Amino acid sequence: LRAAIQAAPRSVLVIATDATSREAICAPLRYTGIQVHAPDTAIEWQRRLGSASLVLIDDGLSEDTLADVLGRAQPDAALVHVRPLVGPRHDLTGQDPRVISLYLPLRQRPLLENLLELSGSANPTDTTRQNVRQRSALRVLVAEDNSDNRAVARAILKGAGHSAHIVRDGVDAVTAALTSTFDVILMDLHMPRMDGLQAIEEIHSGQAQLGQPLTPIVAHTAHATEEIREKALALGVREFVTKPARRQRLLEALARAASRQIAVLVVDDAPDSRRLLEHYLKKDARYQVYTAASGDEAMSILRRIPMQLILMDVEMPGRTGDDVIAELRANGDTRPAIAVTGHTEQQKHHELMAAGFNAIMTKPINSTEVLEVVSQHLAQSEPSTHPTAEIDTELRALVPLFLDDRRDNITALMHALEEGDAETIRRLGHMMKGNGAAYGFNEITTLGRQLEIAGTANDLKGAAKLTLALETYLDTVEIIWVDSTAG
Repeated sequence: LRAAIQAAPRSVLVIATDATSREAICAPLRYTGIQVHAPDTAIEWQRRLGSASLVLIDDGLSEDTLADVLGRAQPDAALVHVRPLVGPRHDLTGQDPRVISLYLPLRQRPLLENLLELSGSANPTDTTRQNVRQRSALRVLVAEDNSDNRAVARAILKGAGHSAHIVRDGVDAVTAALTSTFDVILMDLHMPRMDGLQAIEEIHSGQAQLGQPLTPIVAHTAHATEEIREKALALGVREFVTKPARRQRLLEALARAASRQIAVLVVDDAPDSRRLLEHYLKKDARYQVYTAASGDEAMSILRRIPMQLILMDVEMPGRTGDDVIAELRANGDTRPAIAVTGHTEQQKHHELMAAGFNAIMTKPINSTEVLEVVSQHLAQSEPSTHPTAEIDTELRALVPLFLDDRRDNITALMHALEEGDAETIRRLGHMMKGNGAAYGFNEITTLGRQLEIAGTANDLKGAAKLTLALETYLDTVEIIWVDSTAG
């Protein structure tokens, strides 16, 4: 994923109907280093459209607005029609050869890989379209003992372009999930040999022991009591689909489950509060929400499932929220934890922060506050993806001049690309290959060598991607000064 982020295009323009649609498109692009322009007025997107090279277009726009977008876009712009999996309003690929379709909800990795392939290439080839379809398709493990239901699931998935691996019981589901890779699992809860709930527990337990990411699971059942739903949610089930499966409901549930990438644990002994927080968080397609009704249940879930953030009620029977967080911190757990409390006294807030909470939200809370606070603390907790370079302190005065020269090289490379001047690209690459490592910037030498090869082969598309990679490197590299005379 890091490689996809680093090589992705520098900026995109998002044109959407409303704030909700803009958020659905923009959310997977957060924390990627891509500059996202998502104006909320027609005047603003019309102003930006004339210079945009990569545009994501919401399916909810009117016919007249879409015609305006297609008419104003640059001839060589890459246009991406973001449409629902089922029941899109428009088919832009039939109207304009520049357009290619991606389906909601967007998943970060395939989205970045698709944008990388599409950037700078007008009129996508059949090969490009096939690559995009393959990345957008899901590999689904279907565990179902009823032959009719298996046939229906297979037909629905195949018709939507997804692939299905079918097993007949929980035992085979566990084996398949631990020996192959799937984007999502469709699990019947009532099967012979091993029921769905036990299979889910064994799959996620086995994946955690193997250090594998937990495969998202959609429960497929004819009837699920509230008790079964609670057990399934505690085990990590992301969606429920009632039999007989309706095509749209099933496809949307699988796509939503596969798109949720950030695990958040909500702990509250009040069912209404848990449901409200879960409702708020699920407005952001990135969040997969797990719930617990007590401190003990929270600790049990945290031992089984890797969470990225915890929202914790403070006052609960038995083990309180601050007891749980204090224990986690004592064991070296550093993941963000946010207290949700009715207490307004400053002294109580100081005590909660001292126990190890990273932030406090005071009830009553609203969806905007929840999403902002959670997003902020997830961003702060993410490890840095900036490249580093160890540079001798003796070169401290020379490095700014060296980096300024490389930025001038980027300008020259872009001009050479516009002119189709492969020889200049080769010459600049050769020069960077020779002096990057001498200053301690090994990545510049590597990119220079690749640019030299691309220029020699007259590979302008490859050179454009390498130029983008060089620009990203110069914008993000962190210098670590090393005194070679020390010691």
